[in-house]
Amino acid sequence: MKNKLEYALFIAFSVAFRAVGLWAARRLATPLGLFFYYVVPIRKAVTLKNLAIAFPELSERERRRLARAAYRNFAIVLVEILSIPSISQKRVVRAARIRGVSLVEEKLRLGRGVVFLTAHFGNWEFAGMSASLQMSAPLNSVVKPLRNPYVDRWMNAARGKWNQRTIRLGVSIRNVYQALREGKTVALVGDQRGPKDGARVDFFGRSSSVYQGVSALAAKTGAPIIMGFAVRRPDYDYEVEFEELDLSGLPDDFEERTRKITRRHTAHLERMIRRHPDHWFWMHDRWKN
Repeated sequence: MKNKLEYALFIAFSVAFRAVGLWAARRLATPLGLFFYYVVPIRKAVTLKNLAIAFPELSERERRRLARAAYRNFAIVLVEILSIPSISQKRVVRAARIRGVSLVEEKLRLGRGVVFLTAHFGNWEFAGMSASLQMSAPLNSVVKPLRNPYVDRWMNAARGKWNQRTIRLGVSIRNVYQALREGKTVALVGDQRGPKDGARVDFFGRSSSVYQGVSALAAKTGAPIIMGFAVRRPDYDYEVEFEELDLSGLPDDFEERTRKITRRHTAHLERMIRRHPDHWFWMHDRWKN
C-alpha cells in the first residue's frame, strides 16, 4: 500500500509539472528546494556533514549556503524527470549540448566498446537521454532498481523512450561484458559508497570505500572509459563534455591496474565537484564507512 500511495503522489506531481510546462516547472524548483531544506529536511544532517568534510576551509554559513544550492539542484532534477512524459524528442536533444561525440564514435570503431562513467551530478538522467539520441549507438545504462517498483517501471519506461536500454544492477555483469564484447556502449553512475570491506581511495582528502566494477571492466576488456558530467547553464539546459580517462602507464597486475584506474576516475570526479559543488548529490553518505 505504501508503494502505491507513493506512486500516486509521484504521478500527481508529474501531471502538475507537465501541466505548467518545463520552463515554469524549472523555476518552481527554487522554492521547492527551499521547502526540502527547511520544511522536510531530507538527509540534511548528512549533507552538512559531507560538506564539512569536503570543504573544511569554508565557514558554516558558506556551507549552509552551498547546501541550499545543492537542494535546489536536487529539486530541478526532480521536476525535470517528472516532466519527461510531455517533452518532445527534439526538446530532449536540445536539453544537453554535448561535446566529444566524435571521440565516442572513434572509440566505437575500435570494436572494444565504450564505458561511459558519470555521477549523480547535474541531471545525469537528462544527459543520458540526450546523449542516446545524439550518438549512433544507444546507451546501455546499468541501473539500480528503485525501492518502489511502480516508480522503477516508470523510470525505465522513460529511459527506453529515448533510445536508452537498461541493464539492471545485480544480475547484469554477464550482459555488461556481452555488450562490450559486441562493441557497444555501457553507461554507469559510479559515485556511490562501496562496501565497508571494499577498496578505498582518497576522496576530498579522506579515505572512502568505492566500487571497482567500472575499473575492472576497463582493465579486463580494454574498453576506454569516457567520462561526462552534466553542467547546468543559466537557461537550465546542460553542457556535457566527453573526456577519455587516461589509462596509459598502468601496471600489468590486474588488481593494481584496477586500483589505479579507480584512483584516476575518482580524482576526475573530485575535480568536477570542486568546480561545481552545488551540482553533486551531497545527500549520499559517501564517508559513512
